[in-house]
Amino acid sequence: MSVKKQLFSTTWLLLCAASGVIQAKTIDLPMTYDTMPSKTSKTIASQLSAVSCAFEVLPVTDQRHNKTTIGFNGDNLRAVQVSPWLQQSLQAVFQYTVKDSTTARIQVQPVLKRLYTYHESMNILGVTSLTVDYSVKGQPLDSRQYRGFYAKANMMGADGEYVTTLNDSIHDLLPRLAADLPKLCQQATQRL
Repeated sequence: MSVKKQLFSTTWLLLCAASGVIQAKTIDLPMTYDTMPSKTSKTIASQLSAVSCAFEVLPVTDQRHNKTTIGFNGDNLRAVQVSPWLQQSLQAVFQYTVKDSTTARIQVQPVLKRLYTYHESMNILGVTSLTVDYSVKGQPLDSRQYRGFYAKANMMGADGEYVTTLNDSIHDLLPRLAADLPKLCQQATQRL
């Protein structure tokens, strides 16, 4: 096929897709949490071993601009059960903190800002972005932003690889969140 015909063909397909003549179907992908790698778990556990504050993780608020899709592989990919997935991801960190504390009890309000995948060459890239608001006795303590990123070779072209990529992106984010908890506990203790 000549370059001119190929360009026309590609342009025609893009125009049809944009105008809705060609519609991709939507595939629902249940978000299931994959256990954090043991090396990361051990690092987080040691970081939090001396933290004396208790942390209460409140229900996730989903403020993504695009809740319809997390990616496109010829079909629209839609994540379902996102809030329980994120709640379980966060529990992978907070399981290493004390349940009750005489020092301070910090409320943790996670707000999901971004959750998506995209292609670059032969890879699937995943991004997770959170804002986490910390408070003590209803008074704001701090607000932090966390972003996780992961790139994975698209080995099988399977839909589940998109969920795996997002799990790996949250695993990239969690150690930075865990590293902030001792400092936040210290802030909360000084305030009381």
